[in-house]
Amino acid sequence: MNDARTAPYLQTDFHLSHEIKLSKTHENYRLKLGGNIYNLFNQHSATAYYQFVIPANLVTPSRAPRFSGDPGVDWGLVMNGYNYVDALNATGKFGGNVPGTTTPIQSPLTLANRYGKPQVFETARQIYLEAHFTF
Repeated sequence: MNDARTAPYLQTDFHLSHEIKLSKTHENYRLKLGGNIYNLFNQHSATAYYQFVIPANLVTPSRAPRFSGDPGVDWGLVMNGYNYVDALNATGKFGGNVPGTTTPIQSPLTLANRYGKPQVFETARQIYLEAHFTF
């Protein structure tokens, strides 16, 4: 992976067709044969990489509950911009405990083992043949 961008995408396709007149007396009788080959050189370049750092895709720092049934998520911390490395490692604003409790604000998160790895690839070589008879 190069600066979170995929490699240049190059796909070579090939098309060939030929039309044959079948009769000198009936000009409308024709046979057309052809074929298409997509991804001629059968390249398998990655076209997308796995982009989610954590499997849950959610950072939920805790805060003291304010009422019965309050989930205790500090959305103010998340919605006002934050250092994502601190959120993943439970450091900085995400470190320590909720004031007055032993509950951590954020537990260190496990990174996705697929992060940054190729996820989608070019379609394999495909060959289509055609025959048209016109009368």
